[in-house]
This record gives sequence, structure tokens and C-alpha cells, in this order.
Amino acid sequence: MRILLVEDDEVIANGLSRSLRQAGYAVDHLVSGYRAHNALGLDASDPVILDPG
Repeated sequence: MRILLVEDDEVIANGLSRSLRQAGYAVDHLVSGYRAHNALGLDASDPVILDPG
């Protein structure tokens, strides 16, 4: 399963990415909602983890 992680805090993103990868997921990390919006039109991510702040 491929997960799109949208998080602008590198410490949080690195921890989440590492944990998800250890659990067997493929993780793509983006730092902005704008980039995520564009990526969702092109990529085949399953769930999205989005930092709303």
C-alpha cells in the first residue's frame, strides 16, 4: 500500500515515514497541500495523511 504523507514539520514527517515504512508501507512525503493536490491527480496513493494546520 502506498501512503501520501503531507507534513511540513521534518521531525514529525521523518518519524511517521520511518514508522510506516517499518510497518511495510511505501511512503511519499510532501511538504505542502498545494503539492499534494497536484500529486493526487497524478499518483496512485491509497490513503493520505494530511497535516491540516
